[in-house]
Amino acid sequence: MRDPDRARRWKGLRQDSGDPFTFALQAKEAYEKMGIDYREKGIIYSDAMNLDKAIGLKKQCDGLGFPGL
Repeated sequence: MRDPDRARRWKGLRQDSGDPFTFALQAKEAYEKMGIDYREKGIIYSDAMNLDKAIGLKKQCDGLGFPGL
């Protein structure tokens, strides 16, 4: 994310490859660098989801302060 205006307009981000458990941390850091309240943004995970992974990601996002979408 290098366009703060675009990031402010978007409701969140979609992650579909790579390690989803590092994605939320990276998203939080990127939003903070742009001065955007990440707690108003969501994350959509779509890469090889199963129930256990979805529950783990939900717990992580809750802990970081990302809202559910």
